[in-house]
Amino acid sequence: MAGIEIVGLNEVRSLLRNVKNGANRALSSSINKSLITARKIESQEIRKDLNVKAKVVKEHIRLYKANPSKPTGKLTTKGKPLAFVTSQGPRFSGRRLKSGIWGFTIKKKRGRKKFRNAFLLRFRTGHVGIFIRRASAAGRERSFGLKELYTTRVSDMAANEELNLKVRQTAAVAVNRNLLNAANYLIRRG
Repeated sequence: MAGIEIVGLNEVRSLLRNVKNGANRALSSSINKSLITARKIESQEIRKDLNVKAKVVKEHIRLYKANPSKPTGKLTTKGKPLAFVTSQGPRFSGRRLKSGIWGFTIKKKRGRKKFRNAFLLRFRTGHVGIFIRRASAAGRERSFGLKELYTTRVSDMAANEELNLKVRQTAAVAVNRNLLNAANYLIRRG
């Protein structure tokens, strides 16, 4: 969330001059609350296009909280691709269409994507996935093993400039609102 300007920080410092480390405590509290709001907005925007649950997106968005000694925080996304099926069940709405053909709705507006010669495989370790068998060359019987099918990364979806701008604007409004609330709370506590 680089580039967020905090309005009213000098007024908060003057209000909290009698409270030990008051301005940094209020600032870190407001940053942490606004990071949670920003993560929620980012998750909602990603899920408008990608057909996954909020829990899956939140697992891939990392939140680094602020503290009074270092009042900075940030959101980052992991770069792991999403598997179609997990041990808890399907991640995307998908089903077996015919023998060897699986269909999944990955993006909400693009319809069902079909995968030929795919099959569901459950290992003894508990890992579950949709796999295809990689063939060697055309016409040969030999196989080069299995390949698990994955889809887009949450980090690719979060790299959208329009999304980043909306998240930054929401976070800026939230930081400034939460800063005044945190300052009032610290003044009441004494």
